[in-house]
This record gives sequence, structure tokens and C-alpha cells, in this order.
Amino acid sequence: MKLSLGLGPSPGPDRLAKYSEPLRAYVEARTHHDVSVEVLGTFAEVAEALDSGGLTFGWIPAATFARAGGQHRLKLLLQSIRGDQSSYFSVLFVREQSPLRALADLKGRRIAWVGRDSSAGYVLAAHALSESGIQPGWESFEGSHAAVVQAVASGEADAGATFCTIDPQVLPNRIRSAGWTETVAVPGVRFRPIATFGPIPGDVLCAGQATGYGERALFASVAARMHLDPEGVGIVRGLFGADRFEIALPRHFRELRLATERLERLERAAAE
Repeated sequence: MKLSLGLGPSPGPDRLAKYSEPLRAYVEARTHHDVSVEVLGTFAEVAEALDSGGLTFGWIPAATFARAGGQHRLKLLLQSIRGDQSSYFSVLFVREQSPLRALADLKGRRIAWVGRDSSAGYVLAAHALSESGIQPGWESFEGSHAAVVQAVASGEADAGATFCTIDPQVLPNRIRSAGWTETVAVPGVRFRPIATFGPIPGDVLCAGQATGYGERALFASVAARMHLDPEGVGIVRGLFGADRFEIALPRHFRELRLATERLERLERAAAE
């Protein structure tokens, strides 16, 4: 049987080009099945392909799973873990020298988002702005966290949204890592957070509705052990931006699903 693994655009073209083939070869060697890795235009397309049987497995953000869970029959397998945390946060950030200091300062400003399916790069931050009645003057969907960081660094955008991890042992909470430290190098440019939102469950590996228990168990076993292998750990960190994968439970995504639904209602109301 041939297995197919769907990826979206968020890691960026450089990382996809570097790690897609090593991922395919790694999974193929350990499952003893033919494996293909397919990069689709959006994570929503990955979810739809899983539902229709076009893919056997897929990697999607938590927001995509939360949105698709009620209408697609996706089988949740694993979620990504960064450091010792099973969740992460969304952060709205600016260049260090920017005069913008608070959410209210973003009214009428240029904001760069990752995509509508990105929990950290859109959903939670956009929901917070909408709930506060703050309307940006201009918005762009850049397609990846790296592209958002570059848009803010270049001055094309006044602010952007990306992911971050927070050190809970430091008060006030200190950002330990973020999109601008993990995705792309921008020498000579420093960034400052305006606000954080979350926590957000880690990105997830799902199985399509047509897969059998044996296929799901085999794939999950391989993915859950990747970080223990010198060859696999580079793929986990380089492509998925994680340290390892662990078992995921649907109840962990309830709050994110509710926030996603509220944001969609607010967007529809604003468009009417």
C-alpha cells in the first residue's frame, strides 16, 4: 500500500525543499510502504484531501483541525511538542524601534498575517483585535511565519503575528523563542512583542478517514519516535519546528474551536 503525507506552505519554501525528501525516505524506510510527500497550497486543502481520501496522513495547524473537526472525519494522532511544552502562544510583534506599544496602537496600521488557518499567525490575534474593535488599515496573508517576519523587518508591515513560547518560570512571562528566532535570519533587526495570546495546542498529525487502525498505529509509532533518531530529529526540528510528537486528545482543541467560530462570526458580521 502507498502512504501519502500532506504538508501545507507554512514552513516556507526553503524548509520544504530541504526536508520533504528526507521525510519521505525516513517514513518509507520504517513503514516498509511506498510513501509520497505532497505540498498543497493551503492547510485547508490538506484537511479536505484527508477527508476525501486523497491523502492518508497530513500535518495541519491546530486551528485547521479545530475548524475541520466538526465537518471532516479527521482522525487525530499526534501533536507537536516544543521544549517541555505541549502548547505555544501567538504574539503580535513590531520592530524594536517602533512607536507602537499596545493593541490600540494597531488601529489603521499595516499587519502581516500567516494565513487564515494559522492559530498563532492569525486566529487568536485577529480575534483579539476584532473583540476590541480595532480595525487594521491594511492586511496581508504572507503564507509563512518566515515571510511575516521579513515583512515586518523590511517595514512593509507595521506589525505581524507569529508563534512564540513563553518561559513560565520568569515573571513577567518572558518570550523564550518566537517566529523571528526560529524561522529566518534578519541580521541587524530586533523585534519587540506587543501582546501574546493562548495557549495554543501544538500542530497535529492526522489520518484520513479512509485509513485503517493498523496504518494509523504504524505511522504514529514512526512519527512519535523520530526525535530519538539522529536522522529523524533533524527533520522534526527543521521541518515541523518541534522537538518531538506526543499523543493528542480532541478535548485539548475545544477552546481554540470556540475562538475560531467566534472569529468567523465577527468576520461575517463585519462584511455585511
